[in-house]
Amino acid sequence: MAFLRGVDWDDWGYVRLQALSLAGEHLREHQDNEMLRIVYQTYADRSHRPLLRSAAYSALCRSEGLAWADLPSAAQVIDLSKEVDPSVISRIEEKLRSG
Repeated sequence: MAFLRGVDWDDWGYVRLQALSLAGEHLREHQDNEMLRIVYQTYADRSHRPLLRSAAYSALCRSEGLAWADLPSAAQVIDLSKEVDPSVISRIEEKLRSG
């Protein structure tokens, strides 16, 4: 969980980005409300860099069963004001409320 939150020595955030990606894959098959909450909070926190928030959004989508082909390209930062699927976010928020 520490890598999802970020560690001091990861100056460029590469470890955190990888942890977010892995969390999305893990959450496809396993229920873990703490992990889901951390990923969601990373997505929702507008003070984070857009790249980090984009990675968190992709992880949330993957956790909800979306295929990579259904996500915006990972080669660029996702425009979170336009490219977010509100139904994914609603399902995540419901899981967090009920979980």
